[in-house]
Amino acid sequence: MRTHREQPEGRRTGEGAARRTPPPPGVLGGGRMGPGEIAALQRSAGNRVVARLIDEERHVHGAGCGHREPDGDAHVQRALLDTAAATPGRPLPLGVRREAEAFYGVDLSPARVHDDVVAQRATEAFDAKALTVGAHVFLPPKVANDRTVVGHELSHVSSNLAGVRETGVAGGAGVAVTDPTQGSERRAQADGVAFASGASHAGPRPASRAGGGGPVVARTVNVQRVKGDEAAPSRVAVRDDAIAKLDELAKACTCKQNKYQWGRITKEVVIRYKRSYANDRSGQSLRHATRLMLNTVAAQERELREQAEESGGKGGKKPVAAQEQEIQAMLVNGHLVFASNYNQSVIRLYDLFKRLRADADGVDPEELDAGGGLDVSDIFQQVMLDDRSGQASGRGDSDAESSDDDTEVKPSAKSRGKRPAAVKDGGKEGKRRKTEAGEEAGDATGSRKWKRENRERRDRQALLKVREGFQPVVRQADPVGPDEMDLDDPGGGTGAYKRDNATLKALRAASRVTLVDISNERARDPDHRAYLAALLARTEGGEATGQVYLVHNGVGVGKVHAEQKLLQLLQNAGVSPESAPDHIHVRGTKRPCDACLALLRYFADTFQLKLVHNPNGNHYFQEAVESGVKNLSGHDGGRQSELVEHVGARLGDDTRRMYESAAKDVNPPTTAQPGLGAPELGLEGGWQQTLVVPEKGVDKSGELVREMPLSSGILGVEDSESDSEAEDSERGAADLVDRTRELRIGGKPTVKPPPVKKAGREPLSDGVLAQLRAAAGPEFWAEVEGRKKGDGKFKLDFPAALLDKIKELTTGDGSIKITIAEKLSMTTIALDKRLSGAGQSGKLSKRIERSTTATAELEAAVPDGLRALREEQRRENGRTGKKGTVPFKDFESTPEFDRVMCDIVYRQGFSANSVADRLLLHQGSLSRHLQKVRPK
Repeated sequence: MRTHREQPEGRRTGEGAARRTPPPPGVLGGGRMGPGEIAALQRSAGNRVVARLIDEERHVHGAGCGHREPDGDAHVQRALLDTAAATPGRPLPLGVRREAEAFYGVDLSPARVHDDVVAQRATEAFDAKALTVGAHVFLPPKVANDRTVVGHELSHVSSNLAGVRETGVAGGAGVAVTDPTQGSERRAQADGVAFASGASHAGPRPASRAGGGGPVVARTVNVQRVKGDEAAPSRVAVRDDAIAKLDELAKACTCKQNKYQWGRITKEVVIRYKRSYANDRSGQSLRHATRLMLNTVAAQERELREQAEESGGKGGKKPVAAQEQEIQAMLVNGHLVFASNYNQSVIRLYDLFKRLRADADGVDPEELDAGGGLDVSDIFQQVMLDDRSGQASGRGDSDAESSDDDTEVKPSAKSRGKRPAAVKDGGKEGKRRKTEAGEEAGDATGSRKWKRENRERRDRQALLKVREGFQPVVRQADPVGPDEMDLDDPGGGTGAYKRDNATLKALRAASRVTLVDISNERARDPDHRAYLAALLARTEGGEATGQVYLVHNGVGVGKVHAEQKLLQLLQNAGVSPESAPDHIHVRGTKRPCDACLALLRYFADTFQLKLVHNPNGNHYFQEAVESGVKNLSGHDGGRQSELVEHVGARLGDDTRRMYESAAKDVNPPTTAQPGLGAPELGLEGGWQQTLVVPEKGVDKSGELVREMPLSSGILGVEDSESDSEAEDSERGAADLVDRTRELRIGGKPTVKPPPVKKAGREPLSDGVLAQLRAAAGPEFWAEVEGRKKGDGKFKLDFPAALLDKIKELTTGDGSIKITIAEKLSMTTIALDKRLSGAGQSGKLSKRIERSTTATAELEAAVPDGLRALREEQRRENGRTGKKGTVPFKDFESTPEFDRVMCDIVYRQGFSANSVADRLLLHQGSLSRHLQKVRPK
């Protein structure tokens, strides 16, 4: 028999065992036994063993106490092992068994898994993660989804079944212990790592030896301990270390900005002015297409918000739509691919196309699409060419506008950096002057109104230029005027369309839209990788295929930068220079962030792909490093070291400079000035200038904070503007769609995705169910058992302990999340919202008035000043009938009050809005305050 060691322990000496650390309390299977466990153990292991365990639980062992360690009693260990091995157990889950049999080359039908209370206590007796006795694996629920541990255990099982004898050092009561340094343990650890990474087969196994064969006799078992200081670290821990390393490199050569959501910035940036896109017409049109698609998403979000407002007065919760910030597109082998930061956005786009198709055909939307994509001939073009100006007015200009909360900084002598005033076309050179606060209002350059008008103008130009790609022209021999300099065909009317390039050809030909899952979880299946490769297959000549793919990386609601999803598709489809010999264009409305630019370069350099993208990156965001390392190290994580080394070289380069864009009507000053370099021509054409970003001050931690100058005409993360304008045309979308209808390739279905493998959808084990049931509590679990699919919201508050348990069970293996969601009769998206929203202000959290304990805790911490003001405001509200609130600035909070509120909102998961209502504070003011005082 052998065990998988849980806690670190020192190396054994010849005289005795090192001290062993018992499992931590509070985890099911650890801590004190409940009445049910005691009864079960009494029935199976006997009163003597149970009495010994209870005595051990009641006694705190220490130096000189005269007792052995709890897991050191060999007689108790053996009794538990014998009893556990005598239970029937259950076969390996079918999916795991098939995968493991292919990996080890052994029939694993004799293998049995034990996860009942006796098995859990047996593993605890050896302070172990898991045990193996012959063909019996004792696997507590908390490691049942750890593929490395499962692979390690099955390596021993396969060796036992193949007749390879295990060896070990005999201990008390006939229990032998294998050494973690012996060959069988090193081989099992290597097999476990390879199995978890998706390798096709295990390493070579030694030949069977005399005396081996079959399971080890129960009363003469072989036990192994993997010492913590000798065991390989978990893949999650290694990945986290890699992320921390990259983040440290990036932060060492970047500075904070005055708003956290803006990311970090280099001390010196390059301001890019309008330029020609003559050398990248396909990329330019791809950029235009992403603006139009983003406007479509914004219009959908606005519609959802309006629907929520209409239903909000009926007592229901208002659904909060994520405000999409970016769409990125890729043109590869004639296929168009779109990705968004949030998966919901592409799913909503697909639902929009489905609804429009169903309306056109007079059928139910659910009758459409059996997995081979959706026929959207003409519909796709109509959506792209529709004028949605005004419908997307709620769309933010950038990540920077997602919040108005400034980082608190101490003013310094250098706080007000000076920047030459913007010089607009036809104007005079501006004087150097301080930026005034009032310039954030009205029509001033840099104001919100100015940014909105600039965005609307760019949206309009994108629409007009895409429409030119659908506008046939009559051939003519006469030269065209200089105002047509931005046309792809220098001769203007000498081509078939007023504007033409590979992207526009693909837009005209688009006939079928397919929603594609490019997640690594699905890509672990070789059939799914083959499916993705077939989607991106190159047609003869590389012409437009008529296919449009909307890609997402699973069912989660978390944010992942859109560029990374496009790269994840290339990765999991196995795209190579041979399968994609032409240029692969990647463009969006924004510049790639610092980390995404490093990842784009990694793919281009490492896989020798002809990626054409914006070479000038923008701000640094840690979230992009986290998702990049997690998703782009290969579908099995096998390329993590290579990726970290390559990306680290980029992020650790302290000579690099980030790029910002100036509005189209802003020209550079004619001479260099303090903090501002002389104008120069950029590599892609157009003028550019270097700018030393002014210092604003230091934050609470003492770190320097920089702030881009206000009223400078700088657009931040937006891509550079074109130096040309398209003329307004009276041709409507319907006319242009009609004129290009014959170009549609038709409704040829795409290849269908393979079915989801059963391996990730096995029923939850009894142990996992027991953990969920215990965390949920009897009342909530009764509601779970009575629910059925489609029941909607829970009647009872979702327990925070249950959310914590689900997070624990799904860490490192998201496949079990689907099964848990099915057990709870809820969608995985709804479960993800619960997991990500628990404890965040106003999002899917429970109201504090439902908990007398939390309410009492809050009331006890209310400062005297607020208490008096609240009573006064309450009387005023009663007199006037209004719902007035106490101004936050009228009282002084206390550290204890802040601590209690943060604990109630962020740890216990109560709604910040309900806390504000209880205290008679403005909801937004309290939310901003909590963000500032929230523990890091």
